[in-house]
Amino acid sequence: MGERFGFLSLINLGEVYYMVHGKHGKSSADQSLHVIHTMPIEIIAPNYEITIVAAKLKANHEMSYADAFAAALTISMKATLITGDKEFKSLEREPNFKMKFI
Repeated sequence: MGERFGFLSLINLGEVYYMVHGKHGKSSADQSLHVIHTMPIEIIAPNYEITIVAAKLKANHEMSYADAFAAALTISMKATLITGDKEFKSLEREPNFKMKFI
């Protein structure tokens, strides 16, 4: 595969799977995994540091635990979170967290 330009937490990959499965069934959920694996996105399993950052974000902000992992990975990778989810608005003043709404 070519160069990766995006990152996805393994926790959020699981979230995509169960959400698609719940709305459209197993076949669509399996297909969504296939599509994600063809994209230039690196899937990152959370380590100790990312898990603790996610836990602290969840403790201090009203957000889902899965979203806290997306934010923690964004901080860890010194990246920008691309989202349309307004739940991340509460993190605008969080140090080292950058996001772009689409």
